[in-house]
Amino acid sequence: MKDGSRILVEPREGIEERVLRLMILGPAMGILLHQRGILTLHASAVCINGVTVAFLAEKKGGKSTTAALLHSRGHAVVADDIVAVNEVQNGIFRLLPGGCQMKIEPDVAAALGERVEQMSRLHPSLTKLAHPTRVQLSDQPMVLKKIFILGKNMTRNIRKMPPQDIFRELLRHSYAVRFLGERGATPGHFKRMIKLANSVPVYTMERPDSLEELPQLARWIEEQTMLSDEQLRIHRYS
Repeated sequence: MKDGSRILVEPREGIEERVLRLMILGPAMGILLHQRGILTLHASAVCINGVTVAFLAEKKGGKSTTAALLHSRGHAVVADDIVAVNEVQNGIFRLLPGGCQMKIEPDVAAALGERVEQMSRLHPSLTKLAHPTRVQLSDQPMVLKKIFILGKNMTRNIRKMPPQDIFRELLRHSYAVRFLGERGATPGHFKRMIKLANSVPVYTMERPDSLEELPQLARWIEEQTMLSDEQLRIHRYS
């Protein structure tokens, strides 16, 4: 990746195109955007009834599952795996639409009513399947309204994240730090991260890890997304 403008690839003989695509559109693209001064998060983003939100989580924490679940109910997926965030005005951040394919596990695909036998694997050594999006999405940047840090619990609940924890959590889920380490932790990256932490509300969103509860979970997420920041501050859910 050079100067934020080029990705140079020397494929090994016999390498499958899907393997190259996975790396180029994943880590390589995330680093390229970082070189351009664009903040990249390891996340999924969905536009829910006109409100664009991002879901962050640990590996296998449910980012793509949540995006695919909401997509199955007619909501547009803005990006999956890499979420590019760019400040366009003071305190206003927009997401750059990225890609038209999600990555989901076979059991999730089956629970959402997909024909698993007709879906292709993203990589020979991975179980995740390619899940193309079907809901049309504008190619214009969309204002990021909320960020949810996903977690697991026996009950569903949302809590406003304490200010002292927000920067640390966002940093853990940034592509630059994850793949570049110290080289990605530049002063410019830190400044963009701090600005995002101070501008966009961040919440923890806990829910049961159960495929059977996906329909109820989708409706609950839709409801919470439409609440104002003040309403989410004073409510408690179970």
